[in-house]
Amino acid sequence: MPQAEPSNKLQKIFNVCLVLMIFFFCANLILGGSLKTLHRDIAVLTEFLSNAERVKPNFEESLNLYTQGTQESIAYVDTLRPDTETEYIQFISSVEAIGQNLSLHLELESLDADEDKKEEALNYRIRFFGGQLDLIRFLEELEALPYYIRVNSVQYEDLEELSRTNEDTPTNIVLTIQLYVK
Repeated sequence: MPQAEPSNKLQKIFNVCLVLMIFFFCANLILGGSLKTLHRDIAVLTEFLSNAERVKPNFEESLNLYTQGTQESIAYVDTLRPDTETEYIQFISSVEAIGQNLSLHLELESLDADEDKKEEALNYRIRFFGGQLDLIRFLEELEALPYYIRVNSVQYEDLEELSRTNEDTPTNIVLTIQLYVK
């Protein structure tokens, strides 16, 4: 019987070692898998940062490309805005010349600017008698002028409606425009 005890102790030691070996083997598998996943994530992030560094100069070049013409555009729009009284009179003469070229009798009236608004624009009301084709031609010619103009409103009364009401009005088209100035 005394011999069974050492074998029993050896068996216990062997079992403990076997359990520890299995535990450390499983821990090694789990930690190794996690480490492998961590290395893969680091590789992906490194590749992302490398690509981001290459994109940054391209973004700056694209931004420069898109904003390159803005100064020229701003300078061009600035030339479309008169700043002297002579240029204002030249604008009025240009509008009246359009009326003469299209055989329209224009009534051009300067409107008072709102004191509350700080907008740098002159407001005008243009009245004349004509049909839709006259209105379209006038607007096309007005648009072709080398000025920064905004048409605020167009009031058009059809010629047939005028004949039905038998009104004796010299105008059936009223335009309100703004001339932007410096």
